[in-house]
Amino acid sequence: MVSRLVYFDNIKFVLITLVVVGHSMDLYVSKDDWLRSIYVFIYLFHMPMFVFVSGYFAKAELTAKEIIKIVNSVCIPYIIFQLIQWTISGDISNIENYNILNPGWTLWYLQCLLFWRLLTPFLIKIPFILPISFCFAIACGFIKQIGIELSLSKTIVFLPFFLLGFFFREKRYGIKKIFSHKVLSVLLIVLFFCLSVKFRWIDKAVLLNNSSYYSQDNIYEAVLFRFFYLIIAFFLGFTVLSLIPDKNHFFSKVGARTLTIYLTHPLLFIGLQKIGFYDYFSGGNLAFLLVPIGIIVTFLLATDIIEKIMNPIIYPMQHIKQLIYK
Repeated sequence: MVSRLVYFDNIKFVLITLVVVGHSMDLYVSKDDWLRSIYVFIYLFHMPMFVFVSGYFAKAELTAKEIIKIVNSVCIPYIIFQLIQWTISGDISNIENYNILNPGWTLWYLQCLLFWRLLTPFLIKIPFILPISFCFAIACGFIKQIGIELSLSKTIVFLPFFLLGFFFREKRYGIKKIFSHKVLSVLLIVLFFCLSVKFRWIDKAVLLNNSSYYSQDNIYEAVLFRFFYLIIAFFLGFTVLSLIPDKNHFFSKVGARTLTIYLTHPLLFIGLQKIGFYDYFSGGNLAFLLVPIGIIVTFLLATDIIEKIMNPIIYPMQHIKQLIYK
C-alpha cells in the first residue's frame, strides 16, 4: 500500500511540474519553436493523466460524508480562488461582468472535478460507459453551447480518463504493466516528441478542448484532431507513467501537495506578469529559461512554509472547526 501511494505521489509530482512549466511558458509559446514544441508535447497528455489519477481515487458511492468532502475540497477552494484570481488580475473594477460560472485561468479543473465526482457513482452503473463516454467526448464538439462556461467541454472531453482511472483501481489493473518495456517506452516518447515538433503550430484549441469545433478553421479537421488527441493522450500518457519510479524520492513530498501548487502558481504568474517580469522574455531569446523557472516554482510552492500559509485558505472550514473545538 505504501509503495502504491508513493508511486502516485511521484506521478503527481511529474504531472504538476508539467502543469506549472506549461503555464510558465503560456504567454510566450509563439516566440520560440522549441518552446512551442515542448508546450505541445506537454499538453498532449499531462491533463488527461491528471484526470486519470483523480478518477483512480474517486468513490463509487455518493454518501453524505463524500458530499461534505467534495464541498470542502472542491467547491469552497473554487469560490475562494476564483475571487482571488479575479482580484489579482485587476478585473475588480468590472464587477458587473463577473461570472462565477466562468472559471479563472486554471480553475476549470475544480469545476470538472465537481461534476465527475458527483456523477461517477451513477455513470459507472451504465453498461459500456467507457466507450460511450469516448463517443460523447467526440460528439460534444458539434454543440456550440458546450464551451468554457461551467467547463462543460473539458468535463465531457476528459470524462473517459476519469472513468478509466476509476475502473483501473476497481479492477486492480497495474499501470506499469501496460508499457512494461522501458526501451520501447522511451522510443515512443521520443516519437511523440518528434510529432510535437512537426505539428508544433497546431491550433491551441485542439490541446485545450474548451470550445466547439466551430471555433476552429476546419470542422472536419477539428473532429479528427480530437479523436487522435484522445488516442495519443492514452498511449503517450501511460508510456510516461510506466517510467515513473515507485520508490520514495526527494520529490515524492512535492507530489503530495499538488492542490496547493495547482491553486497557488497562477497567482504567482499573474503577479509576475503585473510587475513586468515576463517583459524580459518578450524577445524570445531568454524564453527557454521559462522551463527551469517552472520547475523551480513547483519546488518552492511545495515548501512547508507555503503549505502552512495556504492550507487555511484552501481548507478554511477545517481550520475553523479546529479553532472551535480547540
